[in-house]
Amino acid sequence: MPLRLSISGLVAISFLTTILSFRYLHAASTPAGASRDDRPNNPVLVELFTSEGCSSCPPADALLERLDRSQPVSGVDLIVLSEHVDYWNDIGWKHPYSSHEHSERQSAYAAPHPDRSG
Repeated sequence: MPLRLSISGLVAISFLTTILSFRYLHAASTPAGASRDDRPNNPVLVELFTSEGCSSCPPADALLERLDRSQPVSGVDLIVLSEHVDYWNDIGWKHPYSSHEHSERQSAYAAPHPDRSG
């Protein structure tokens, strides 16, 4: 059985980790003296694993839409993806846009990475 984590929690953690990592890397790679206007925005991917069969997904879907519309981080162009998983299909209604590949992608993110200890 796949690991079912809170979608909202996963989005928030993934988004914050991505932004913090990006800000660190961007600051380290920006030449001294470059003005904010001289630098192009950098793309940052935000992925949401969602389903119409999930009761906590609508707030996460709304958050993803707000992030896409507001683009709240200066110097960053958020690219948002809403990936519909299929593991909620076993509760009696099949989500027409779900994909097993999206479920596998989410599971791969949740799996321990071989380079991490613990």
